[in-house]
Amino acid sequence: MLDAIVMDMDGTLLDPNNKILPETKEALIACQKQGTKLVLASGRSYTRLLSYAKELEMDVYGGYLLEVDGIAYYDVQKDERHVLKQMYKEDVEPVFAYLMHKNCETMAVFNDGLFDYIPDHIMEKKKALRNSQEYPEDFPWTGGPWSWLADMRDGYPKITYIQDLSEIKYPVNKIQTIEDEEVTTQLALDIQNEFKDQYEVFRTCPRELEVLPKGYSKGATLVRMMDMFGWDRKKAALVNCVIILIASMPCVLGYNVWSDLHLIGGRDVLDSEDFIVSNLLLPGGSLIYLLFCVTKWGWGFDNYLEEANTGKGLKIAKGLKPYFQFVLPVLILFILIQGLI
Repeated sequence: MLDAIVMDMDGTLLDPNNKILPETKEALIACQKQGTKLVLASGRSYTRLLSYAKELEMDVYGGYLLEVDGIAYYDVQKDERHVLKQMYKEDVEPVFAYLMHKNCETMAVFNDGLFDYIPDHIMEKKKALRNSQEYPEDFPWTGGPWSWLADMRDGYPKITYIQDLSEIKYPVNKIQTIEDEEVTTQLALDIQNEFKDQYEVFRTCPRELEVLPKGYSKGATLVRMMDMFGWDRKKAALVNCVIILIASMPCVLGYNVWSDLHLIGGRDVLDSEDFIVSNLLLPGGSLIYLLFCVTKWGWGFDNYLEEANTGKGLKIAKGLKPYFQFVLPVLILFILIQGLI
């Protein structure tokens, strides 16, 4: 039996619509019934994680939230939060001032809110996007990992827009900056060069950087939790080795011991694997990704277009929207069906 299952949120536990799939939920609850603890590891604060934890019944079986990239953990069953480290004025002001000087949108994030500095040139981008998208009047100005405008009020209802460092109230959990992808790449290096070993700097997605206290990360705090709760690292390593070993068997034995074994349509083991990947996973995954980018149930075409056209080089024309929404899905579906015939 496993001691614990540790999961990231975005792109791992959650689907593109920020939902837990029913089959995933059922499997994880079944594991908890066998005595396995669940740990949700995220850059989010517990205020944005508790609803998922309760959906998985972690308040019934016991489980933990490894939150804000490791500066705290939350015992869901006991409803207790344990803060390991936070940032104060002397921690925040040097790097926040540096990012303000770089004209980046910069946030000081606390448990249920944030202080958001938005430079004038970025505010102009936000205003243009807001007008084109017809957002409601109360929609926040705060940027997110995928767009210059993002509604995070479900977890951060207390949003304060600031113009000066003196407006920040302490302590805060982390510093976060939102910029175009090519800017964040260089910015991460600049922060590390400027401040050496003073902070942990994470590029959590192409448009987002997070700055945390030195020595605190998801991995470091998970190690602390394993020691505190007596979870066996050797057992975890052994289980993963067994899984990798089993998963590699078709490749190892496909053309020798299992050479006479035929599975899908008379294909041998490796050809069957190739059929699954080439004819099902690749076109099927492409179709799902395409629909996520161009439909209202996912990212949305306008947000995709803004991201794709960021930076220099050729741009995607907005007039191609019907092609992306209707023609391309039919072509991929045709390829998928053709591969199954």
